[in-house]
Amino acid sequence: MGESLTELKKPQRRLLEAIQGMGPSSEGFTRREIRERVGISDTRLRALLEDLVGLEYLRPTENGGQGRACRYRLTDLVEGDDRRLPGLTTPEALAARLAVS
Repeated sequence: MGESLTELKKPQRRLLEAIQGMGPSSEGFTRREIRERVGISDTRLRALLEDLVGLEYLRPTENGGQGRACRYRLTDLVEGDDRRLPGLTTPEALAARLAVS
């Protein structure tokens, strides 16, 4: 993951690109904001968002429910140009650990 968007089907890739085009947001985006931007049905949007969350391109920041809006944010892997996986030791960190041992 992170090297390319080839693991995404065309509708998922289009949705992800549309969300990226919405600009950075510290609060994330509601389903309504995304739906208005993309122009697809709520049912289809929910399915695509669930796919993107499962593939770790998006993460929910609020679960909604009880009148609250469900918000989604791009994961760090998608937001930046940094292609490292979270939690993976970098070559520099590994060399530093080995030098200490």
